[in-house]
Amino acid sequence: RLDLNLKVYQSPMSPGRMVALHGPLWEQGVEGLDTYDRIRKVEPRDRAFAELSVTAWLAGLRHGQTRFRGTLRKAERFGEIVKLHPILDWPSQQVHDYLKTHDLPLHPLVEKGYTSIGDWHSTRAVTGDLDDRSGRFLGLKQECGLHVPTTEAENESRDASGL
Repeated sequence: RLDLNLKVYQSPMSPGRMVALHGPLWEQGVEGLDTYDRIRKVEPRDRAFAELSVTAWLAGLRHGQTRFRGTLRKAERFGEIVKLHPILDWPSQQVHDYLKTHDLPLHPLVEKGYTSIGDWHSTRAVTGDLDDRSGRFLGLKQECGLHVPTTEAENESRDASGL
């Protein structure tokens, strides 16, 4: 429908192999979740960035989503990449209004209470007055590792960024 030119990157390790080697990482607390994130998310991201020679990254993060995201700037460095956050200051209603105005589809799980969607074992529907991200990672953490600097160089470039 959107006629996108997508390149899909995923871990070279199958989910079954990962469980055979490490057990169900999502049941092993924050350390297990961190290992899972490195295998299934961070490694494919890093490989994609290298193979595609990425110089800029457009991300849909928003200040109100997590404490870490509240520290972000609209433009900053992420290692050697310039990372842009064009909707950083948008509240959830503005995102919803934008999608509606431009006839863009919502994820089908949103109607079932899933306000932040990740992997099947790290995502729960949100009920009551909980914030949008409270259904992630069994409440043990808020970030999957994709947007958090994982190396000292990435941290230093973000901190020193004059963007």
